[in-house]
Amino acid sequence: MIQEMTDLAVCGRFSELLAQVHNQGDQVVITHSGQPMAVLIDFALFERIQCDKTRFQQLSDTLGQKFSHFTEEAVVALVEEAIQVGRMTQ
Repeated sequence: MIQEMTDLAVCGRFSELLAQVHNQGDQVVITHSGQPMAVLIDFALFERIQCDKTRFQQLSDTLGQKFSHFTEEAVVALVEEAIQVGRMTQ
């Protein structure tokens, strides 16, 4: 379950929220002055996010190297062509 709480409310219930996040997989969006500022999540989820972030950066770097000689317009055209081909095969 995703909860939204103010930073002040979180301070008063931190241990309880930490247990909910760890044991039940809950997530807590922490707000300050009505704006989302942070999220309290389970450590396993954090590790998966970090792994995905690292993998995404690796893929992005690889694609950047492979397509470095293309102009932006050429890359856009290739992507649009791939989308069209994908739609035709569905």
